[in-house]
This record gives sequence, structure tokens and C-alpha cells, in this order.
Amino acid sequence: MLYLIMITMTLIMSIIIKLYLYPNKNDNFLKRVTDLFLKQKITLFIDVFLFIIYFLIYRKYGFSSLFFSNIILMSILLTISIMDIKMKIIPNNLVISGIILGTIMVFLNNHISIISALLGCTICGGLIAIISFITRGSIGMGDAKLFACIGIFLGLHMTLGILIVATILSGLIGLYLLIFKKADRKTLLPFAPYIFAATIFMMVFN
Repeated sequence: MLYLIMITMTLIMSIIIKLYLYPNKNDNFLKRVTDLFLKQKITLFIDVFLFIIYFLIYRKYGFSSLFFSNIILMSILLTISIMDIKMKIIPNNLVISGIILGTIMVFLNNHISIISALLGCTICGGLIAIISFITRGSIGMGDAKLFACIGIFLGLHMTLGILIVATILSGLIGLYLLIFKKADRKTLLPFAPYIFAATIFMMVFN
């Protein structure tokens, strides 16, 4: 029964993500969904990855308000990561939607205080915005907005941990790419995937 519920949740969220990632002018909803499942190679990856993430979060938090809050955040981060890899953009509409949903979830569970959520949003988002200004865009303002969104969901301490882990991950990958000449110092790497990976790490193993 548990696996059936998890699979159903995964498929529903997967369809929503795929429809967002691969919009088209076809007005037939069923045909759009069928095309996505049959023609896009990345769709299987999304299905499997979402199921694994949801299951890991369930193992840690059970079916609680925090579980649903976390799977909403992870679904948003996965979508943004794919967009950042493909198009080097972090869509404002996704981030704003995340901030709105995160604000609602703060009031629905008692695991994170309103003050911690506000501090996570303003301090972490503001810190990345300052870094973006100092480095002249090496880290984009989209990343600042994304951290503001994460801060609302997870609070100050967890979001600061995610920032540290994401920075370490991106630094290690960047160093690897430089050593093996896969990139140079001017290459801009999408930061959202590292934020996503760091969030999984902190959420599941912290």
C-alpha cells in the first residue's frame, strides 16, 4: 500500500514537472502526457529520481506535514535544476510559487518557526545577492532568489548548511573540470543542481 501511494504521488508530480519543462501548443492534454512519457528520454530519469527522493524523505519524516513540505520543495528544486542545466535560467514563476507555497507550509507545520523561515529567506537570499553583486554575476540573482525560497521552507540553520555544502560541491566539481581541462576559469557552471544535491544531503542525512 505504501509503495502504491508513493508511486501515485510520484507520477502525479512527474506529470506536472514534465508539462512545465516541455510545453507545446497541442491542446489535447492526454496526447501531451502520452508524448512526454514516450518521447522524452529524461522523463524516466525524473520518475525514478522523484520516487527515490520521496521514499528517502518518507523514511525520515513519515507521512507528516513536514514530509509534504519537503517533497514540494524537492520537486521545485528538481525542475529548476533541469532548467538551469538546459537553459541557464532559474524561472521567476517557479521561485515565486515556491515562496508562496513555503509560506503556507510554515503555518501548517510546527517544525520551523516563522522567525527562522524569515531569517532563512532574508539572510541566505541576501548573502547570495551580495556575492552576486561582488562577483559581477558569477553567481546569478536567480540563485539568490532560490535560496530565499529554500530559506522559507527549511529555516535559517538548514539553509546555511545547504549553502555551505553546495559551495563545496560546486568547488570540487569545478576543480575537477579545470584539472582535466573540461572547462576554464571563465566557464559558468549552473549552481542550481549543486543546491539541489546539497538539499537532498541535508534533508535526508542531517
